[in-house]
Amino acid sequence: MPTGTCILAEGVLKLPPVEGKHAIELQAEKILHIGTVDREKYPLSKKRLPIDSLRDFSHFKPRTTTVASVMRMRDALTHATHNFFRNNEFLYVQVPIITTTDAEGFSERFIVTTLLGKSAEKVEPKSVHEIEGVSLEALKAAIKEKSNLVEELKRSDSNKEALVAALWDLRKTNELAQQLESREKLHPGASLNKADEINFSKDFFSRETYLTVSGRLHLQSYACSLGNVYSFGPRFRAESMKHVAEMWMVELEMAFSQLEVRGLCYFSGY
Repeated sequence: MPTGTCILAEGVLKLPPVEGKHAIELQAEKILHIGTVDREKYPLSKKRLPIDSLRDFSHFKPRTTTVASVMRMRDALTHATHNFFRNNEFLYVQVPIITTTDAEGFSERFIVTTLLGKSAEKVEPKSVHEIEGVSLEALKAAIKEKSNLVEELKRSDSNKEALVAALWDLRKTNELAQQLESREKLHPGASLNKADEINFSKDFFSRETYLTVSGRLHLQSYACSLGNVYSFGPRFRAESMKHVAEMWMVELEMAFSQLEVRGLCYFSGY
């Protein structure tokens, strides 16, 4: 039969009579000739194919060793993650994928809207500071105030938990200020989007909504009622084409935890 011939074979799988390179063999009882394929267009071959070459044939991806191995690893990691938290008496909480909150405060988000392509009412474009809801000057003043608080806590050496929280708050404020400064350098005095802003009051949710960046705020509210909680699901960040846009992240919150176990309260993703 020429290369590219498609057949349907029926028979019995048996051990080969002589040990060789094949562990089993098919003793065919019926062979049906189905047809042939164009060898120039058929995407699979005996050679190892790069993943990029299968982008146009996504249904073939699970047949590759790479994708099949990754899926098996993800399955094992998912089961191990849930078993670990269950054994440590954490409650699994599902957080929404579409949300109006931004736990990071300065991250790039994917906007969810049903107004694209529709003749929706437009509003005037807003400046960087107006969209972020805070001015750079106010952030700099807050950084100075929080820095003074950190210095006072260091001198007093009486409340280590308050010092850790103040340092974390100061670092987040500095990161937000740096991001606003970088945006101002790219677009001084201009709006974030050159196109007209969408009037989200006419949108499906009547407000601006995003694909969730983090479920931290939801988990914190649950932790105050249910105790130790965690979430495991997809998170989205529109940072750049060089970064992964979607990731699966483990996040947990522990209410009234001691300082020595505070290190468990950070999140990781894969």
